Amino acid sequence: MKTAEIQQLRNERNEAAALVQGLQTRYRSHRSATRRMVKVMRYLSTRSQRASDRAAPVAVAEWNKGDDWGTLLARFRAALQTGPMGHGRTEDSSRAA
Repeated sequence: MKTAEIQQLRNERNEAAALVQGLQTRYRSHRSATRRMVKVMRYLSTRSQRASDRAAPVAVAEWNKGDDWGTLLARFRAALQTGPMGHGRTEDSSRAA
């Protein structure tokens, strides 16, 4: 009787340990992806600033630490579409259109 209970508890412990391991792996993966995304966003922001001084690039000051990722990405997309690199258009070609 006790042997069966001990074995059941060991099985439950092993399942819980596997679940914890899986969650930790997923957390590290998400953290890594978030860091890469931030690096890409910084790179693109810096590149757009260098590409043209005619249009105002995405201001880092506009990004508040309290903003969620959806808000940050929406602002970033909007800035890319309206900036000098948006849709492959320059300021001069957008005037001609």
